[in-house]
Amino acid sequence: MHKYYSGLGIGVSAKSLHQQNVVVDVVEYDAAVVHSALNYFDLPNDLNAIHISDGRHFIFNTTSTYDYVIHDIFSNGFISPHLFSVQVLQQIKRILRPDGVFAMNFVAFNDDKHTLCSIKNTLLTAFKNVRLYTESLDKGDSKEQKTVKNIVFFASDLPVKFDFPQEVLAGHSIRSRMLQSLAKNELLLDGCTAGPTGSSDNSVGAVINDGDFGVFNKYTVDVAVNHWYIMRNVFPTEFWMDY
Repeated sequence: MHKYYSGLGIGVSAKSLHQQNVVVDVVEYDAAVVHSALNYFDLPNDLNAIHISDGRHFIFNTTSTYDYVIHDIFSNGFISPHLFSVQVLQQIKRILRPDGVFAMNFVAFNDDKHTLCSIKNTLLTAFKNVRLYTESLDKGDSKEQKTVKNIVFFASDLPVKFDFPQEVLAGHSIRSRMLQSLAKNELLLDGCTAGPTGSSDNSVGAVINDGDFGVFNKYTVDVAVNHWYIMRNVFPTEFWMDY
């Protein structure tokens, strides 16, 4: 099994898959992230490959094929719009095997239908089936309590189904808890109409193309501000004084 992973972070997912004998190719833009994962977070140094590269450049130029392609590219309240277009998804489809699955972690508000529908409809230009799940369906009772969530999109030409072994679901690890709650946290996005090509269109679900990333304009500001407030609560004031 061969997996391509874009956006290393501290390497938790890459390490876990490597331990399960999955052949892992990592693409990470920032060499400092790779250095930290290897030296401070026990990322194995014998992964199949670690590429210091822009994810889009790698996708367009690689000749490798994969069973899974995974994007986790949210960083400091910001996403890279150039990795969400029809043109990129067509290249991801090219490097996936016929029964392959594309999974993408996206950070957003559960009720941001405009952005989520655009991403779903853009995925549907390349794949026959798309499903998405949020870490929690709780939207918050007020504007002050509203927080962004990790929302994972799964896309494939085959039906997207899950069959987890009982030993994976058992226990109290973060992985077990998240998988146990997966089914009840599916976002169905009812009324997610297929909007016209061009993300500058105001209709819900406009398809995203290269050079037209208007769908992310408001999203980027709202999410970045919310993420900043979350981080202010995670780290003490002393941290921010020296930031």
